[in-house]
Amino acid sequence: MKKTNTKCGSKKNEESLTSYVYNTFIERLLHNKILPGTLVDRQKLAAELGVSIAPVRDALIRLAFDGYVESFPRRGTIVKSINRDDVYGSAVLREAVECQAARIYCKILCSVDKTPFIEAAQRVDHAFSETSDNFVLRWNYDVDFHTMLVTLSGCSALVELFKKIMRAGTFYQINTFLLQSDRQEKLSHTELLHNLCTDDPDKAEKIIRTHLKSGKYNFYKMAR
Repeated sequence: MKKTNTKCGSKKNEESLTSYVYNTFIERLLHNKILPGTLVDRQKLAAELGVSIAPVRDALIRLAFDGYVESFPRRGTIVKSINRDDVYGSAVLREAVECQAARIYCKILCSVDKTPFIEAAQRVDHAFSETSDNFVLRWNYDVDFHTMLVTLSGCSALVELFKKIMRAGTFYQINTFLLQSDRQEKLSHTELLHNLCTDDPDKAEKIIRTHLKSGKYNFYKMAR
């Protein structure tokens, strides 16, 4: 009789519970059931979700890494406050990184197999076209696509900086400042991919800049 690896099964179950706590926390945050500045009661959260402290602890570590919460010695874990200047700075920094990367990879994009890029772009467009409010899924697809583009530049420093900027919490914070009319403006990632295939770095930079600012024009205007 084949023995079951209980240790492996236990680890997978723990990871599943951590993801459950993580996703539930984000959903509550997005629906204003948890507000910025709130002190997170680990014991209470664990009881509400019917889990032990371990997955709550691990989920909060992930949430801190992604920029949703902050942990302070002797104070505990607090939902991160949203500062317009910090959010604006992150948006500008992302734009600078992606524009420079586009100048480097635009010619390369014309010669590589674009199949994985097309598939990634289509996943993003499909996710944003759906009516479901699955924030995490949309964000992950979008980050994956843009990470593929930046990685194509071959510049590891740009890639690492981009990954640091593109924490999920950053997008959540920007989203809180967007007007409803802005949120409805979404440019096609599939079309973006096609347009970025050029031997003109200036053109590529302009294209990616326009794409990144789509749906955020009022945000940029108010932040200045």
